[in-house]
Amino acid sequence: LERAGQWDAALPHLRKAVELAPEQPVALNYLGYAQAERGENLTEATVLLERANKLRPDDAAITDSLGWAYFRQGDTARALPLLEKAAQGEPGSVTINEHLGDAYWRIGRRFEARYAWSAAAIYAQGEEKIRLLAKLVDGLNQRTAANWSSPSLHLPSSTSLCMCGGGAMTAITNSRRCSHSSPMATR
Repeated sequence: LERAGQWDAALPHLRKAVELAPEQPVALNYLGYAQAERGENLTEATVLLERANKLRPDDAAITDSLGWAYFRQGDTARALPLLEKAAQGEPGSVTINEHLGDAYWRIGRRFEARYAWSAAAIYAQGEEKIRLLAKLVDGLNQRTAANWSSPSLHLPSSTSLCMCGGGAMTAITNSRRCSHSSPMATR
């Protein structure tokens, strides 16, 4: 139900699953992450995710979920080490690398943010890919969902996106050229 976009219908079932299996890390993670992703019940979500992380400390998805909950609460200092650990455990995860990039950006580590988003963009498809391309160009500067899902990225003048090193996207301006100069999209 949750993946079908029926969050209100899914929530009671997810709560029931956690009630029936309070020590099941998958159920704890699913409910906690779903709430954190929506910005709902962040305190409850964090408690669920902390419990899941204690039960499975080496699970990259659970570690990422807990880091993301801290990030959503504005606690980037607690989030960052967890997100870095998750990315080490699942280096090919689009979601984990995007979360890590967001955390790096928030604390001013722009280069690392773009590196993480580039890693995520390698495996991303569809709307995820478009959202990541927008982050590579604009960082976390606010873009509307309509801009993210639009085929046009509305790149600043004299800016291109280049496929570099295994498919990573790089924003290229006139002042900084890519080594092979084969832009993917140009404005």
